[in-house]
Amino acid sequence: MRRHAWFWRGLLAVSVAALGACAGSVQSSRLRAGDFSQASAEMAASLAASDLLRERGPNAPPMRVLVEKVENLTADIIPPAEQWMLMARIRASLPLKQLRAERNITFVIPEDRQALLAEAGYSEPAANSPSAADTQAAQEPTHVMDAAFYGSPRLGAGKTGLAEERSDYYYLECRILELHSRQLLWSGRFEVKRQARGLLID
Repeated sequence: MRRHAWFWRGLLAVSVAALGACAGSVQSSRLRAGDFSQASAEMAASLAASDLLRERGPNAPPMRVLVEKVENLTADIIPPAEQWMLMARIRASLPLKQLRAERNITFVIPEDRQALLAEAGYSEPAANSPSAADTQAAQEPTHVMDAAFYGSPRLGAGKTGLAEERSDYYYLECRILELHSRQLLWSGRFEVKRQARGLLID
């Protein structure tokens, strides 16, 4: 009986170790700021070709867009500070900076949200630090923007026939509205894909 007991204990220990190894091989599919590089480029291109900005040039009257609201509608728990950090990095991306120079449009994070970012340890590079135009945009916006993150995980079978890949298709949906009338002037939805590999046993 003792031998049988030791046998089953050993088998259980090996099984637990194997499960732990499989679980440990799965890479995180958590949304990260770097995953938005393509979305930033697509967003800038969509805005540039839109009725809102198509006819504008660098000498057009300033358009000051205050990012008013950000929502997390994914299955991930993303703290508010992290949500705003993602938007801050998108705002500071090269495609959006080029759009600013070409169409005289400024995107601004509200002051209270900037304080939230600072508390979370985020600081923009010196080249992207708020300018006098940014301060004016925050105080005297002409438009507002809201944004939402969506997610749709999809499972795929690997060589073993088991679900070994999970592709998380995230979407960033943005809207620009006129400040007072709240008329919708532009909207866009941009896909972001992250993929985790490993045996997904849970």
